Amino acid sequence: MSKKVVRAVKKACKDAFLESHAEHGDHTVIVKPEKLLEVARFLHDDPDMDMKHFCDLTVVDWPEREERFEVVVHLHSLTRHHRIRVKASVAESDPVVPSITSLYKGANWFERE
Repeated sequence: MSKKVVRAVKKACKDAFLESHAEHGDHTVIVKPEKLLEVARFLHDDPDMDMKHFCDLTVVDWPEREERFEVVVHLHSLTRHHRIRVKASVAESDPVVPSITSLYKGANWFERE
């Protein structure tokens, strides 16, 4: 089911989409950091996606990469029974992505970290 989500993001958010992959049945879309909110809004608002459940948000530090930090958001649709991981990489010099708290109030605590 998550393959459908990947295809939908790729089609609806062409200017945001960079790549996707799957590992152990978990699907990931990688997006431009400045477009993270746009992608989250599509996943939240589109009736076919219906990703109203925010699971978590974290950051992975990859010291050897040019874009050192990777923001990782996990979203889930309770009605459609699919989930997706959305990633956006940012450089240490400008470690900023748009807030998703306008869509997911629970992200507020995670974004503070």
